[in-house]
Amino acid sequence: MVMQLESKKFLVVDNIFSGKVLKILEPYAKLLPTDKSSYDAWPDNSTNNKTAPECFTCDITGKDRLSVIEELYNNPILPCYQKKWLKSSDIAIQKIPTTGFIPKHNDYCLFSLTVFLSECQGGEFCWWDENNNSYLIEPYINRGIVNSYCENFSRGASHKVLPVQGGTRFTLQLFVFDKVSNTRQGAIIEDNIHE
Repeated sequence: MVMQLESKKFLVVDNIFSGKVLKILEPYAKLLPTDKSSYDAWPDNSTNNKTAPECFTCDITGKDRLSVIEELYNNPILPCYQKKWLKSSDIAIQKIPTTGFIPKHNDYCLFSLTVFLSECQGGEFCWWDENNNSYLIEPYINRGIVNSYCENFSRGASHKVLPVQGGTRFTLQLFVFDKVSNTRQGAIIEDNIHE
């Protein structure tokens, strides 16, 4: 399934990765003692000054990273098909335990991809279009949410992750940020994290 979501260029694509890449990612989709805490990696306003539930992340590097990039680069249904800028992407596994969430924000990037590596209760991806209509995307293993601008670094649509009600939400997160110019990059947190 490929589903275009309105004019903000979100796409929902099922079966993003082959079984081979999913197997490579399997060891990352668990809580590890070496994971980075959201308290250390995210801005304080996104963790309500370190009082929101703690979430975790770990980077994908080396051959595993190259396997992910190669598969995305060679997938003709994705807007990153044969795009050389994929090689400069940041790739991590986001780990959101029960009660965890990500506040409403925008990502300033050229391309982003979220791929569910687990199913959980809650933890839906919620986004808003330019008319403030909201949309929910349910966690489903190997379902990808693509936000692509492909030509210009842009501020994406507002979105958040709803609180996880049961289990742990594991997702692959890939971003292509502007690392060359002085253009503002990264996440832009909106005021009320509990909206």
